[in-house]
Amino acid sequence: MPLAAMRYPLAIVVASTESEAKALAKLSLIIGLSLALFIGILLIGFREWLLVFLGVEALGSLVWFLPLAIFLVAVQDVCDQRSVRSNMFRLIGAVTAGQALITNFIRIGGGLIQPSAVVLIAASSLSYGFQAVFLSAFHRSRSESSSNVSVLDVFLKYKDFPLYRMPADLVSALSQTVPIFLLAILFTPTVAGLYTLSRSVVNLPINIVGTAAGNVLYSRMAEYSKNKRPIFQFVLRLTLVQLIGPGAITGIAALVFPSFFAFAFGETWRDAGEFAQWMSLWVICMLVSIPTVRSLAVIGRQNLHLAFNLLLFVFGTFGMLCGYYYTGTDIGTVAIYSLVTSSIYVIQIIVYLDQVRRFDRRNSMYV
Repeated sequence: MPLAAMRYPLAIVVASTESEAKALAKLSLIIGLSLALFIGILLIGFREWLLVFLGVEALGSLVWFLPLAIFLVAVQDVCDQRSVRSNMFRLIGAVTAGQALITNFIRIGGGLIQPSAVVLIAASSLSYGFQAVFLSAFHRSRSESSSNVSVLDVFLKYKDFPLYRMPADLVSALSQTVPIFLLAILFTPTVAGLYTLSRSVVNLPINIVGTAAGNVLYSRMAEYSKNKRPIFQFVLRLTLVQLIGPGAITGIAALVFPSFFAFAFGETWRDAGEFAQWMSLWVICMLVSIPTVRSLAVIGRQNLHLAFNLLLFVFGTFGMLCGYYYTGTDIGTVAIYSLVTSSIYVIQIIVYLDQVRRFDRRNSMYV
């Protein structure tokens, strides 16, 4: 998903003018379509070899949904960020809920008629298009009579998004995936499955609160910056709100995770609840970091986010290996991994806040 439009849609919110925002939307769609066509051409010529190389021969012809999904992801990203720029958060919330309702209705209804992988993959692929269609139907862009801006202009002006934000998001996704592979290798696939279920449950606050809160904060910070208003106090206040709000709720819920998992999924899943208790440490830190991470695009320091995501990947992997070496248990391994990654997140938040404060000072703003 980070590759779909090289993260150019995120630049739409911070664009200086509406003409730039429109040019960025056009650029994002061009990149998304180009990538989809490129993958389609690869599949035409090397589909069988690629499936064997990736070890996913069972996908067969279902792999043709990939180019379609990539393009629709780019379209959805553009529509989302155009709506965020226009502060249409109620619309985004309603459309997201409607998309989930329609997608799951198609999955369940299609599964009752024809229970097959085609139904699930088709519904998932087309779901990005549903949200884009609904947002486009109700969105009204702000009019502006400024001069036209070329796609090449915004490609160069906002190059920090593909140069830094895109690889940062890719590294972040990789960091989330590596523990699953390591646990499967160091212990058993069952342990990896317990960890995966735990991560899905513990990540719910990020999936529900994180995206919505992040969009609102991103739009507000962009407005502050355009109006030459200081943003440090705003970012600091929202960081504390995230800590005492969703962060604290996640911490309290973590106290009963083992009992909850045993009740919800069966006694054999109690260990997953213990994983979730330790994982809640870095999930809380991720929730608290949302305002500071969103501010980097506004202050032009996305290269710093790439550096920290690389640190999270390296030290997280190192922490998991150390946990295995010193404890020899799956719980101990996940515990040390969580402690290490949480420590990196705390340092990240402090450094990012300092960068926001420096940004305000450079722009002669009172902090």
